[in-house]
Amino acid sequence: LTFDAEYLEHQTVRGKRRASNAVEGFVEAATDVGEGLSGMVDVVTKPVEGARSSGIGGFLMGMGQGLRGALVKPVSGFGKALAHVGQGVSAQISEVTTTYTSGGRRNQARIRRRLPRLLFSDRGVVQPWSEFD
Repeated sequence: LTFDAEYLEHQTVRGKRRASNAVEGFVEAATDVGEGLSGMVDVVTKPVEGARSSGIGGFLMGMGQGLRGALVKPVSGFGKALAHVGQGVSAQISEVTTTYTSGGRRNQARIRRRLPRLLFSDRGVVQPWSEFD
């Protein structure tokens, strides 16, 4: 929405990062908020860049880009901040509740309500459950 190629390229590179714990999520969120708020500077920088490159027409076009960037970038920054906090908290919870099997596969930790029982005995009959089996 900002039509700012440099910003879009930077966000594409940053978008591939994933928070692996809650602390990383909050750090990424702070970075996103800072970058979003730095978009407010576009109101000044984009018209100046446009005026340097194309004169008065570039200045007016830069005003439009600057206003659009000043609105879109902070909203985008706050949205990404919320996403990174959520990813970090989710990763932290998964780390605590996930166990690994001997084959390296992830299993969710489950607490058994009762011990497993032998369904069929040597006579082929289902036996009642017993803690001693």
